[in-house]
Amino acid sequence: FCPLDETVKRLEKNLTIEEDEKDARLLRLSYRHPDRHFGAELLNTLLLSYEGYLDQMRLERAEKQLAYLE
Repeated sequence: FCPLDETVKRLEKNLTIEEDEKDARLLRLSYRHPDRHFGAELLNTLLLSYEGYLDQMRLERAEKQLAYLE
């Protein structure tokens, strides 16, 4: 296994995130890796993690709004 800091550097080097040219609400992600299946799995895992983060942020915002209304 690689130390965490090396893994992060490798991710930063090979991961590209850009806004879609036609729709700024969309992001284009790419990851360069010799094994395209690994790269696809990494991106899918990253997106699932990001979706979980967004869900948590929405839940926290809703809870705060409900608490304010009570």
